[in-house]
Amino acid sequence: MSGSTLAREPAAGDRVAFLAERLLAGDPGPLEALFEDAGLSPPTIDFAPDAERLNEPALRALFSIWRNLGGGAPPDQASVTPERLKPALGFVNLLDASADGRDFRYRLCGSRIVQRFGRDLTGRW
Repeated sequence: MSGSTLAREPAAGDRVAFLAERLLAGDPGPLEALFEDAGLSPPTIDFAPDAERLNEPALRALFSIWRNLGGGAPPDQASVTPERLKPALGFVNLLDASADGRDFRYRLCGSRIVQRFGRDLTGRW
């Protein structure tokens, strides 16, 4: 990738871990560069959004569920189930990491996401 922030990026297999690590450290630069290198606008990431700014009722429900599951912190994987997320399931992708953490499988692709992007990745690695 040509972005200067990505010059330190590890091998492709570790890319997701690297990007997540940088985001959690408060450095969105590598993720922004990844999007910009692909000719896309980078996403807006807000780790403490105001629920009232969410226009879609299902997203407000998801926000509330997420907060309740984690008690203010990200919830543990076992507590994030399709049943608990049902009011907002169309807006959710659930992913399972491989044993070594270098890959992931789409456990579930929400119907609204599939509709928007025209592709259902459920079950795919």
